[in-house]
Amino acid sequence: MTDIRWFDNASAASAIELAKAESKPLLVDFWSPTCSGCAKLFAVTYRDPRVRKLLADCFVCIKYNTKAPNEWFKRLKGSFGHHWHPNIAVMDDRLTEARRFIGYLPPEDFIAQIEVGRALVALYRQQATNALQILVDVTQRYPNTHVAAEALYWAGVAAYRTGGGLPALTEYWVQIARRHPTSEWAVRADCLDVRIPSAGFSMSDPSSVELIAPQPA
Repeated sequence: MTDIRWFDNASAASAIELAKAESKPLLVDFWSPTCSGCAKLFAVTYRDPRVRKLLADCFVCIKYNTKAPNEWFKRLKGSFGHHWHPNIAVMDDRLTEARRFIGYLPPEDFIAQIEVGRALVALYRQQATNALQILVDVTQRYPNTHVAAEALYWAGVAAYRTGGGLPALTEYWVQIARRHPTSEWAVRADCLDVRIPSAGFSMSDPSSVELIAPQPA
């Protein structure tokens, strides 16, 4: 079974140095030894071979025990208000947070979540092609997870940033309404029916935004 190298409260600085040296995102698991969700994550999700391989290959991992906080607690959690466990954050080596989720997740959902986080770190680093590859893989391998619709949303953003522009973004966003019509991401992507000037719209002129009438079926 693949081993995950876990850094802890005392070795957080070494984890950050390694993440920088290997150009990998950090995964920080804020946990408590009295948390049932943390216990199940440890007993089930982190024992899954797929999870272990992904974490070992693509992340530098910190298990931060919030019952024994040190000077790294505030630095790792940033401005986020910590209220509950397990609390998983994906960030870059400068501690710029790209994604956070709360609570226990089974292996497939956990993988999909941290893969989206890894893609968002890549987007932040202006590695749009790499981000797009990760996100498309999530939509194909984990289509029934709660994150699949969101992965399509960010795939559209990544495609836009690879130079494909609005047509490339639209290709992915129209799939959200078709494949995940009841998801909140279908609502968030419901903005393709507007036309605005090439220089942008004016906040003082509502007429600068034109709603395109839907085409008859």
